[in-house]
Amino acid sequence: MKNILLACMLILAFGCNAKKSTHVVNDTQTPRVLYVLNAKSGTYENEKLKLEDVHSVIYFSDRPNRLAGHMSLKQFAKQWREEKEDPPNGALSILENSDDSVVELSDPDVENTTITFNIKLIKGKIPQKFESSALFIDLDSPSNQYFSYENFREDFHALDCSCADSAKNSSQ
Repeated sequence: MKNILLACMLILAFGCNAKKSTHVVNDTQTPRVLYVLNAKSGTYENEKLKLEDVHSVIYFSDRPNRLAGHMSLKQFAKQWREEKEDPPNGALSILENSDDSVVELSDPDVENTTITFNIKLIKGKIPQKFESSALFIDLDSPSNQYFSYENFREDFHALDCSCADSAKNSSQ
C-alpha cells in the first residue's frame, strides 16, 4: 500500500498527465535517475544491509525528461555493474527513526523480494533490525552511467511525464 501511495505521490509531484512511453522526449540528454526501494523490514549487521519484502524498484528523473516507472528487483540487480572506483551512495530513511543514514552501496544480491548490499556507513546510525524503510539511491554519478536510458525497455513500465514539453510543442 505504501509503495502504491509513494508512486502516486511521485507522479502527482510532476504535475502532469503521464502517458506511457518507451523513449525520452529529449533524446539528446540521458536522464539522471534516482531509485527508491521500499521495504517492510530490514537488518544491518557486519556491513551488510538487508531489505526485505521489496516488491519493485521505483525510479524517476527530473527535467527535461521527467521519467517515472518501476522495475523488478531482479531487473535492478541485472542492470547494476559494480563500479569499484565510485560506488553509488544511498540514503536510508527508516520510518521510526528520525535520522536518515547515508551509505555507500555495492554488490546487490537478490533473493525473491529480499535484496542485500555490502555497505559502508558514511553518516548516521542504522539499527540492527528495523521496520518500514526507503532506500534512495543515486547511481548517476559521472562514473556510474551504466543505468543509461538505453537500458530501459518496455518491461520497465516507464512513464514519460513531459507534458509541459508536449503542451509547449502542441501550442506552436
